[in-house]
Amino acid sequence: MCLKARCTSAFTGKWPLRLDLNPCLISPEEAGAIILGSNDDASVQEILAAYPENPQVLQAYGIYALRNQKNDGNLFVEKALQMDISDPISHALLAMLQKDDLSSAINSLKTAISFWPNEPEWHAMMADMLATTGNSDIAEHHISQAIHFQPENADFWQKSAEIKLVKNDYFHAKQDLEKSASYQSKNPGIWIKMADVNRRIGNVSEAIQNIQRASTLAPDNLDILLQEAIFLAEQKRYLEAEEKAQKIISKDENNLQALILLTKAQASQGKFDQALELLANAQRQNPKNSLIALESLKIRKDREGVEAVLPDLIHLAHNNPENPDVLTHLTDWLIQTNRLKEATETAQTVLKILPEQAEVHLMLGRLQRKSGQLDQAIAHLSDAINFDPNLVEAYLELGKTYQERRNMEEAIRIFQKGAQMNASDPRPYFYAGMALKECKDYSNAEMMFKQAKRYSPDDPNIIRQLGVVTALNLINNLREVN
Repeated sequence: MCLKARCTSAFTGKWPLRLDLNPCLISPEEAGAIILGSNDDASVQEILAAYPENPQVLQAYGIYALRNQKNDGNLFVEKALQMDISDPISHALLAMLQKDDLSSAINSLKTAISFWPNEPEWHAMMADMLATTGNSDIAEHHISQAIHFQPENADFWQKSAEIKLVKNDYFHAKQDLEKSASYQSKNPGIWIKMADVNRRIGNVSEAIQNIQRASTLAPDNLDILLQEAIFLAEQKRYLEAEEKAQKIISKDENNLQALILLTKAQASQGKFDQALELLANAQRQNPKNSLIALESLKIRKDREGVEAVLPDLIHLAHNNPENPDVLTHLTDWLIQTNRLKEATETAQTVLKILPEQAEVHLMLGRLQRKSGQLDQAIAHLSDAINFDPNLVEAYLELGKTYQERRNMEEAIRIFQKGAQMNASDPRPYFYAGMALKECKDYSNAEMMFKQAKRYSPDDPNIIRQLGVVTALNLINNLREVN
């Protein structure tokens, strides 16, 4: 009868009202089993009252509290530990209940692992916690231990890849993702992550294959379709990006991200009127949406020039005085039109709203470089990189700033660091080539320009500079022969 009642409780979450609970509480094991299979708080409290000092029952309540998001579970597990301090399960359970206090959780889990060092899930949990606190090296050790004890776990290999990505170890991150895919080849999320890694290390063709495979595996997943469209736009494959964005909108007409991506792709192909008409229709349906208005102005700027559109952006900023996106673009456009005083005032407003936003510090660094305040520019651009180590624009601006200070060695180092963040972006190679050319290191400059041309084969500036340094290299070689 009690077994039948426990089964009913496990499926319904309630103890059967017609059955008295007490006859089934013949042992702590029975009591703990009832707690684990129940969502009936009144029954659980009755059991706790019957066995207030039993470690198994207290431990069972800790699991119950974790499952039902109750805040008092740690108190009962701590009480269980007072009775048996050497119970690793209680230490691990306490760690799960302490996730809002990572330092305490890490200490509890460390104790659990010291008793049972061969538990892969505990090592994986420890890796998660340590990665959150920025201890990537120790996190990598624990995820390696998890993989050692359970090498066929695809999630562990993905977690290992994520930790290596934080350390910019793209080569080994890719290997881990490939290993994960060997166990979960039909998981589209793995192929999305692999596409991003291949893009960063410059394997563009592989990245495209990865993103297309993810899309094939989940053809109705609009998030993956959007990722594919964004990736195609980044690779300047605007027509394909346009088609993907249109496909998303056909299934979700209110998808603003897809609409903005669609209009960007159209404008990049010269379809300005078509893009602006789509945004105008969206604006009529969402008259207070400043993001749509801002996107319209950005497209108009590409067609009409910044001076023609700046008054409209100032008006938009006046109506949205605390919108960081609008104010950030206003500052950038003021810098472009050499209105540095107004740009400084706007930038300070944005900094108050978003003091730890990488793009804000990038903007301030750009402004101060243009004003000749190179030390302040370096400070803000370094902050931008600290807040977002993958922000390539910050590396470019920082490298240019060191170039203006005539510290060419540091400028080249920064440009090369930017190339490591996204190896398929031609700009870091181009600026590194320009700095090397200025140092009269024509051979290495030629290598940089060739790399830039690989990722932007039709860029006239890259082609021109490559021709110049190739000629200079030839002249130097002839002089050496003579």
